[in-house]
Amino acid sequence: MGFFFKPSPPPPPPIPQPKPLPEPPSYDDEERKKEIGERRAKVRRNRKGRKQTILTDADGLDDQDLLVKKKSLGG
Repeated sequence: MGFFFKPSPPPPPPIPQPKPLPEPPSYDDEERKKEIGERRAKVRRNRKGRKQTILTDADGLDDQDLLVKKKSLGG
């Protein structure tokens, strides 16, 4: 009749207290402002103006090489 009177299991070990969280970094620190400024400068450098993106003018295409077509495939 040992299954009726089982010995009680030992109590679980106590739960350790969590370590306090470190202080979160400041949102408006100098390093962040510098990083944002660098990103904005990079975007400004890589922008293209309207003249650089439009390949035509009032007379048509600027580059005549775009209009030349091959006459035959072999030569």
